[in-house]
Amino acid sequence: ERGAIKVADGATMHRPTETVAQWSERWLAVREEKGYTSVCDDRGRLSAHILPVIGTLFVREVTRAHIEDLVEALDAKVRRGVCSWKTVWNAWGVVSKMFSDACRAKQRSLRVRDDNPCANVPAPDRGVHKIKAYLYPSEFLTLVQCQEVPLAWRRLFAVAVYLYARSGELRALAVEDLDFAHNTVHIHRSESQRRNIVKGTKTGVGRRFSLEPAVVPLLR
Repeated sequence: ERGAIKVADGATMHRPTETVAQWSERWLAVREEKGYTSVCDDRGRLSAHILPVIGTLFVREVTRAHIEDLVEALDAKVRRGVCSWKTVWNAWGVVSKMFSDACRAKQRSLRVRDDNPCANVPAPDRGVHKIKAYLYPSEFLTLVQCQEVPLAWRRLFAVAVYLYARSGELRALAVEDLDFAHNTVHIHRSESQRRNIVKGTKTGVGRRFSLEPAVVPLLR
């Protein structure tokens, strides 16, 4: 039932029956149980980019050549303009982690291989990093002074700009994270947008820093 391939001498060897698609569902279920908030995104990456290429293969029989075929298919998508190189790299991260766990997962029920077929396979091509957009001070002032923008939104924009926080970190920000006696803020949590789960920050590291004087009255 588990697709075992190691058998005693003289016994009949049964062909493994669990495909990559079937095993990946067990893998995602374990990650969801552990509280990983990326499971929804990972399932989408599997469905869109990975399973169409290797999903029907037996997970025990996937070879380096199969993974190289997957990489070629991912690179081809980028060249055709189907998706960005960053999207492809996220998909590569999923398949790399998946087969790493297939041979060395902490949860033994996920270990179905003795090797990782992704090892030493060249990753998909990288592209050019996008230049991020920033507001000039004059643009920020124009935005927060505009009477046509609802006041609640202007307050939110001001807090976001002055605290340098990610959107999930802003959602998890609580009164106890503000220390007005020393004019500091402690950003150490983040709320997942899809699952409304409070977890650590994206980097796993909290940060405490001084508040800009201009934002203190608004935070009070």
